[in-house]
Amino acid sequence: PGMADQLLGVVKEHGHGDELTTTDVFDKFLKQPLEAVSSQVSGSHVVVLLLDALDEAADGPRGWEAVAALIAREFQSLPPWVKLIVTSRPQAKEALKGWKPHWIEPEAAENIKDMRALVVTRLQRGGQVSASDLDAAADIIVDKSSGQFIYAKYVFDELAKQPGMWSLERLRGLPPGLHGVFAYVLGVVQDVLQAERPDLL
Repeated sequence: PGMADQLLGVVKEHGHGDELTTTDVFDKFLKQPLEAVSSQVSGSHVVVLLLDALDEAADGPRGWEAVAALIAREFQSLPPWVKLIVTSRPQAKEALKGWKPHWIEPEAAENIKDMRALVVTRLQRGGQVSASDLDAAADIIVDKSSGQFIYAKYVFDELAKQPGMWSLERLRGLPPGLHGVFAYVLGVVQDVLQAERPDLL
């Protein structure tokens, strides 16, 4: 409560913060507003911030390491009812090791369980796999994904373009892992260019 009003004042004064340093952006757009509303927060209240793809962040020419260092240094100064979920490639582990965070690895049982639940739901909703093949189809996709949710997204997006039911044989023919998906996409692009613009190859 009250956070929107706090941020509105910051935006009126600093716009998008383009002229501020990354540290000042953190302080003025996050720390100060959260501290200002702390008195309105009950003891059981929790705010969870999601920082997606930390390893793709950038602070000018300094890259994601500078952003990770800022978070590692400053985030714990926020009110204790503010929690953080970070997604990143493994290289961010070193920057955040001082927190003693709980890491969820792609191959971890808890992650695989969540992913399988998602895949089963998508398969049921799509209705393109027979009920008798549902469990086996989910196992194939999860196994090929190596625990990466974005793999499942690519698979469902691609299969949705193809008419008809998805047989287990068809699913077994999917490329394994993200590298397999990228290789497949690049292969499709190459085939199109070969047919339409061979001069570009």
